[in-house]
Amino acid sequence: MNKILVADDSGVFREVFRKYLIDWGYSPVFAKDGEAAMRIMENDDFPRLLLLDWNMPGITGPELCFKLRIKDSTKSVFIILTTSRNKNDDIIIGLEAGADDFISKPFRPDELKARLSTGHRILTLHKQALEEKSKAAVLETAGAICHEFNQPLQIIKGWAEILLSRINKIEKECIHGVNEILKSTERLEKLTYDLMNISEYKTKGYMNGKKRIVDFKKGDKDQGGK
Repeated sequence: MNKILVADDSGVFREVFRKYLIDWGYSPVFAKDGEAAMRIMENDDFPRLLLLDWNMPGITGPELCFKLRIKDSTKSVFIILTTSRNKNDDIIIGLEAGADDFISKPFRPDELKARLSTGHRILTLHKQALEEKSKAAVLETAGAICHEFNQPLQIIKGWAEILLSRINKIEKECIHGVNEILKSTERLEKLTYDLMNISEYKTKGYMNGKKRIVDFKKGDKDQGGK
């Protein structure tokens, strides 16, 4: 999240931004105009923090804000307009276009650093909120799956037990088959129980670390299981 887009047609200001941003631990990506900035934001690894100059040729800062907001409203970005304008009407225009903050040129380095820190903090909180929402959805889905899965499982297990009690002892092959059914249903019962009792969203490695899956045992342990 330390990547930051700086869109400014002034080479002088781009160099000034470069110096400070690198010193503060950011990874700046630069665009000379709004069109170049739009192309950067179309990449999968687009920056989340944006410093956009108001008066750029072609697409201005406010126009760029508006295009980014309507293009994909789900993108979580924090936009700071850099401008020499300070009238209330200008601020309203910028906010309505989708800007989150403003900083006047020429700017004070400590003020810019503080505003960027605020943007970074807001983006972090937003990301955490989305993760918590995603976790809640996973747990809710798990509960629904268990509810739908458990009834047919119990029917299969019940009939397997009835068949096993009525099979002639000589019919070893049938006995083996029904026992295998029972073993499989007991395994599925254990997985269902673990899934129903997940209390925290934890993951573990799967397929030699290539994938991540929910750790069922975490929930069982929380419920007092071994």
